[in-house]
Amino acid sequence: MAMPNKFQANYCRALVIAHGASEYQIASYIKRNLRIPMEIKARDSGRHSIQINGLAAYLKKLYPNQNALLDDVNANQKNKKLVDFAVFTIMDTDDCDPPSLCQKYKDRTIFDGLWIQPYIYPIYNTPSLEHILYNANIIDKMLSDDEKMRVYRKIFPLDKNNPIQKGITEMEAFRDEIRNVNNTNLDEFVDYCIRWAASNRVN
Repeated sequence: MAMPNKFQANYCRALVIAHGASEYQIASYIKRNLRIPMEIKARDSGRHSIQINGLAAYLKKLYPNQNALLDDVNANQKNKKLVDFAVFTIMDTDDCDPPSLCQKYKDRTIFDGLWIQPYIYPIYNTPSLEHILYNANIIDKMLSDDEKMRVYRKIFPLDKNNPIQKGITEMEAFRDEIRNVNNTNLDEFVDYCIRWAASNRVN
């Protein structure tokens, strides 16, 4: 009987495009907790935001073709198509201009003409991630700009001196907290990452 290959390539199954520093922090926290080789992109680690109305242009410049992505991301490819791969764009919708752009983002028509469109899964937080975390009781008040990242770093720590948290169990709790909040589908992204991590486990 053939033995499983313990050194099978651990491909990247998800690329995250983060709206700003808050989204970058949370995506990095999920990546660290679940120990998955997820790729996360943002402008200057989120210090400058990516808005929905500029998202298609950002993606077109970042990855003008599939080869450009494969040069940067260890994604699996078969028959010239990406396999088991998703691009999660995590965006606030409060800066959609015009407001109708929000629907085009959700139904992906904003990405018409881009080769990467079939792989994109738009994640939205309406009006913002902060509102979602507040409504989920993860933060206890709306935060000022000066408070925001200090609080998020405490709730979603990346300090290497901190032990890895509780992995899948902790991420399931986070997913469940946001699942019952209206005006977001962030739980779908978290759930994808959990299933990816679970599939990597060796029984």
